[in-house]
Amino acid sequence: MRNKSRIKEITLFFIILLTLGLNTLEAQNKKQKEARKVAAVEVSAVVTDEKGNVIPNAAVVVGEGAMTYYTDQNGKFTVKVKAGSILIIEALGFESRVVDTSKGVSKNMKVVVNRKPLFAGEKDILELPGWIKNTKRYQVGAVSSTSGTAIETYPDMITNNALQGKLLGLISIMNAGGLANNAATLYIRGLQREGGNGIVTLVDGVERDINTLIPEEIETIEVLKDATSKILYGPRAANGVLMIKTKRGEKHKRVIRVNAEYGAGLPAIMPEFVNSYDYARLYNEARINDGLLPVYTDADLQGYQNSTGANDFRYPDIDYYDYFLKKNTEYRKFDFEFSGGNDNAQYMFVGSYNGNSGLQKIGETPQRDRMTARGNLDVKVNDYIAAYLNIAGVFDITNRSSLDHSQTFSALSSHRPNEYPIYIPETILQPDSAGYPAFGTGLYMSENLHADLQYGGFRKDQNINGQLNFGLDFDLNDLVKGLTAKAQISFDNYFYGAQTLSTQAPTYAQRWMKAPDGSDSLVLIMKRMGNKTDAMILTNTRSYRTTSYLGTLNYQRKFGNNNLQADFLSNYYLAESAGETQDLKFVNNVLRLHLVNQDKYIVEASAGYMGTNKLINENQYAASFAGGVGWILSEESFIKDKLKGIDFLKLKASAGLLPYDGQTSYNLYRDRWNDNGTVRFNNNLTFQRTNFAQVGNPDLKWEKSSEFNIGVEALMLNKKLWIEANYFNELRYDIVQRLDQINAMMYGTLLPFENWGKVRNQGVEVELKYSDRVDQLFYQVGANLIYSKNKVLQTDYTDYPEDNLEIIGQASDVMYGYVARGLFGKDVDINSPHAFQAFGPYQVGDIAYEDLNEDNLIDDLDRKVLANSFPRAHIGLDINLNYKGFGLYVLGTSQLGFSNWMNTGYYWNRAEDKYSAITLDRYHPTNNPNGTYPRLTTTDGANNFRNSTFWIESGDFFRIKNAELSYTINNEQTDVVRKVKFFARGSNLLLLTKNRIFDPEAKNAGLTNYPVLMNITGGVSLSF
Repeated sequence: MRNKSRIKEITLFFIILLTLGLNTLEAQNKKQKEARKVAAVEVSAVVTDEKGNVIPNAAVVVGEGAMTYYTDQNGKFTVKVKAGSILIIEALGFESRVVDTSKGVSKNMKVVVNRKPLFAGEKDILELPGWIKNTKRYQVGAVSSTSGTAIETYPDMITNNALQGKLLGLISIMNAGGLANNAATLYIRGLQREGGNGIVTLVDGVERDINTLIPEEIETIEVLKDATSKILYGPRAANGVLMIKTKRGEKHKRVIRVNAEYGAGLPAIMPEFVNSYDYARLYNEARINDGLLPVYTDADLQGYQNSTGANDFRYPDIDYYDYFLKKNTEYRKFDFEFSGGNDNAQYMFVGSYNGNSGLQKIGETPQRDRMTARGNLDVKVNDYIAAYLNIAGVFDITNRSSLDHSQTFSALSSHRPNEYPIYIPETILQPDSAGYPAFGTGLYMSENLHADLQYGGFRKDQNINGQLNFGLDFDLNDLVKGLTAKAQISFDNYFYGAQTLSTQAPTYAQRWMKAPDGSDSLVLIMKRMGNKTDAMILTNTRSYRTTSYLGTLNYQRKFGNNNLQADFLSNYYLAESAGETQDLKFVNNVLRLHLVNQDKYIVEASAGYMGTNKLINENQYAASFAGGVGWILSEESFIKDKLKGIDFLKLKASAGLLPYDGQTSYNLYRDRWNDNGTVRFNNNLTFQRTNFAQVGNPDLKWEKSSEFNIGVEALMLNKKLWIEANYFNELRYDIVQRLDQINAMMYGTLLPFENWGKVRNQGVEVELKYSDRVDQLFYQVGANLIYSKNKVLQTDYTDYPEDNLEIIGQASDVMYGYVARGLFGKDVDINSPHAFQAFGPYQVGDIAYEDLNEDNLIDDLDRKVLANSFPRAHIGLDINLNYKGFGLYVLGTSQLGFSNWMNTGYYWNRAEDKYSAITLDRYHPTNNPNGTYPRLTTTDGANNFRNSTFWIESGDFFRIKNAELSYTINNEQTDVVRKVKFFARGSNLLLLTKNRIFDPEAKNAGLTNYPVLMNITGGVSLSF
């Protein structure tokens, strides 16, 4: 009831907020008509460059940043603003120009903006680790970026989930999980190793979980993909870095914004299972297939066919998904932003509430509520020193039953429809002394899902996270011209704890027996006693803290036609966990030189020295190197004077050698023992037993990444078409492995870890964007693609004589399996000569396999590479339209060139498993001779249920990932609400793929955890 009341209050609040916004806007309009408002002025002007050329599509920012208008094809604009307002004129390739209307305006003004090299302005700055800044124009490496605004349209509590298809080179693969426990797995440029390809995520320069952020806090998102950018972070960066910079206040801009959003999550796909009648008859068939007598009589079958449902005491028929789940989840979001500043101080504050409810409808509905607050302050202390302070807090609470989402869905997909009735009638068993009713259960289990959800107690999870950055900027120009410095100290604290209350209701299994007189006799067997308690326990507590020190020296000067930038950074990071967990500690020092000659030739070189606590002696430290060159061809006369359609063209190349310790375990350099049981002497003396656990290798070295990148960037067709393409090639070597298979498993843990593995990863990435403005219509279409494939060059493996089992030279994600010929009795005559299948008994209806090595025996040596599990290509396609306040954004994503094993519990039905709907298509020579599924069995089905071509399927898909339809009302002249945006949003709206039963990205979704949800929301954004 508390949750329902809270939901009603939040919903009512959103409605009131929306109503107030509309009423306020209407009231302001009425007041304007009554001439009460502050006097307005009309500004009409033409925007030109220094030579008098008009500039179309220049942005005119008014209302302290609240609204943006654009010049027409003749460079003209006309806006009405409050007297004294400031207008900011911005255009690609030009310096920003501020127009202060308090100094007077005239009709047909001319606003002149000065040319600036393309992609060299303030909005083109890429901030790399250590606050090292470079513009997009002079970047020789591979860095992709987008704004936080670009992901605001995605209605989800998890930032990771909004990134798919948004950034060139960033790969996001969806996962299953309830209440926002489904953070996508992120990769950068594919698989660099055999395993452990996780990336580093930074928030304001410090390793942090980006999923505690909301998009409204984010200024920019950057992906660091090549050696020249990754070297700046250090030992953990070789797999790639995702950097997020939070918003800060801006001079002469004031933002007061309130957003409210509400919606529902609808299961996109749900698995289907047979009912009790079909289960009983199919189970009988399975027993007969195995040479056993059927269990269910004709009377039983009739009873199940005529079942009254979940509480039919003798013949229950439970549709678990319908009985236990609601039709949708609930999504709630409210946030506000307040920022601004002048020349001396800038401020930003964002606060938010984000909520999510679960699908379970029995017991208290699971709820997750997250509150966040972030404040950033920048202050000019004097002409030489500036200070800043970043503070953020996250308070995340989840309330649910004693069962988590995985346990709930695992029960939904495994409890058979006729296993037990939900309740045992009170006419048979009265409630116990605690008032708990009696629940049914199976003979070989003690659980009852209804009892566990409603009477099994509860769990409250709390996550509390605090973040602090404090830094100083030093202007040292009086000491050395062009010299600046910066220093930052960061502290993060994280606490997690769970409050649990464990109770249980009694359960009983029923067995029907024949009495001497031939009548049915009921025997109830108690499987679990009732237990009621009020004792709450704090469990699973854990806490950790991180400390980071970061300092830089930056020198930037111009010498004739040369622009020189020199940077030195030093980074120290420490992560400490409570208990016996090993602390994470590393240092990184880098010297970087960046030279631009004649605004067209670029040279960059970096050298680093990093350290880790995972290695010892002289191997604890390692050097890193990176460098690159760039050539802006569009500045050359043979391009500039002859090819007018090319606005900007740059070739770039970079390479480097980066040590990596991200997947190296701790203490591999030392011998280790562990206590393992006891040993007895003379039958009465017992001593603790100590086992040798690990042979240390003090000579263990760093894993290394040798990589290069070659790319081209171009802006064409009068600044309408952007193209970027990169080829990358990375060799990962000295990967830390223990050679168990090469040296045979008989050595066990007596083998030390060594620097052995070697993997090469290479691929291409391409991005295209075309945008234009025609009168009041703005449109932009974009596409990005990455194709990657790796190859294992050296690893720990068993060297089979068969070529079909060769690992070296294959991709690390290849899928080995058997080649299925079809089903015996249907596709293959079981009585004809065939190789013996050594996996277990087989008969008509079982899978027949190819004898690949032609030894007349089908065993493990008859496997081959069938496909690969990681997508080769990842594609993002989007379109953005704006016309007279209406907006439409659509994002499509696709993953191609991969397959999935259909080996989940839904497909592999055997023994006492719950039968999925796929079993209705089982092959049986009499009952279903056209069936395509293998025969049913009550055994483990060892012959059939193993990876083969029978159980593999293409995972290629195209998805409408995200869409937003909006309408915006601009009214800069009002005193209160200056802009109102109404929007409807959706995610996972359409899926095109071969498999219509499960999502190809999360094949266990709906089976062992939540299904993939299609989220539909609506909301309003008010700017004041």
